[in-house]
Amino acid sequence: MKNCSFIYDEILLFVRLLNLRADLKKPQDLDLNRKDDEKSHLTTKKLLISICNLEFILENALKNIHKRMFDCGVKYADEVYEKAKAKLSLYRQTLVRCYIMIKSSAFSSLIDSANYEYIPDDDVSDYAKEVMMCCVLQQAELELCSPQLTSECLQATVQNAFVNLLDQLEAREPASEREATQRVIDICALEQALGGFTNLETRTHVNAFRAGLVEQLDQR
Repeated sequence: MKNCSFIYDEILLFVRLLNLRADLKKPQDLDLNRKDDEKSHLTTKKLLISICNLEFILENALKNIHKRMFDCGVKYADEVYEKAKAKLSLYRQTLVRCYIMIKSSAFSSLIDSANYEYIPDDDVSDYAKEVMMCCVLQQAELELCSPQLTSECLQATVQNAFVNLLDQLEAREPASEREATQRVIDICALEQALGGFTNLETRTHVNAFRAGLVEQLDQR
């Protein structure tokens, strides 16, 4: 009876955590509509820690609770376990998407600032250097807090960055031969540094864009 009471308490805990009651707050609600001063408390590091906590619950605590419920003969133990697992998994994916969205916005702001009004001499443009540094900082944060998410998150953010950059560059023709040359330099540098995080479709797009610039230079 004591074990059953303990299991019941744990079930109530997960009921509150997973919002199985309508009068309790949903875990998917990240309170993104809060005031600006309250939003500042939501950091990417906290998101990564929350994701790790959820993964621990999914892989360890939830399975242990399910086993105890089953051993005590709790009715519908399998159904409770599957529903709890589904809700936790969905919430984890929500947090991962939120993290990727925040990091992608950082890349987007750098790409939006990309222009060729000032062209360096035999060097990569400043915006390209900042994009690479942004990737390094994100990788360092992931390796420190959630190394298992490094590949997934970097692939998503870098992929979005390349797509946005190519869309922006293709929207305007190079104003001069020097600008076209600088674009080739920047694209090659970014591809060499970050190409490992892009898929085949994006790499093909990058190669086609670079080939088009080289062809323009050959014709001049």
